[in-house]
Amino acid sequence: MWALLLVTVLYLASSVLSLEIVMDNQGSGCMVDRQYREAIDKFHNGLRQRIAKGEAEGYGPAREMYGLVYDCGLEKDAGYETRLPGYADLHHRGVTRFSGEYEGSAISALEEILKTFSADKNAMRQVIYPKATRFGCTARLRRNKKTGMRRMDWVCVYDKKYVLTN
Repeated sequence: MWALLLVTVLYLASSVLSLEIVMDNQGSGCMVDRQYREAIDKFHNGLRQRIAKGEAEGYGPAREMYGLVYDCGLEKDAGYETRLPGYADLHHRGVTRFSGEYEGSAISALEEILKTFSADKNAMRQVIYPKATRFGCTARLRRNKKTGMRRMDWVCVYDKKYVLTN
């Protein structure tokens, strides 16, 4: 029911209106700071909204698509996937990864990294997979000891896994 309502709202909302993040399992305690969750949510649902309207170049005609709900439980699964690669696959979850080095603001860097992430067509298949309705992400922030550059490595886990069909 909530998913249908979310799809309706996303479809009817103007592209100039900002989307408000929808979260589930908040009681389980999201660890990722709200500003990062909002940036990632805006990227995911903005892309899905453009595809639903047929406005996203290179993604085909308009089609029905659910908005994604940020799920703190899946954020926890993303943390497990970070420490134990393959964890999400064992639980039939979809996974995407994106990373990059940066200087300055981490939130600005995340927004720039998301722009380059959209060039990865395999990852985008998971992001826009119509059956996926929930996702959660986590990151590792590090510094390269040799160059001094900071680096962020993100993992997002989705409730439904995109499966390539022949």
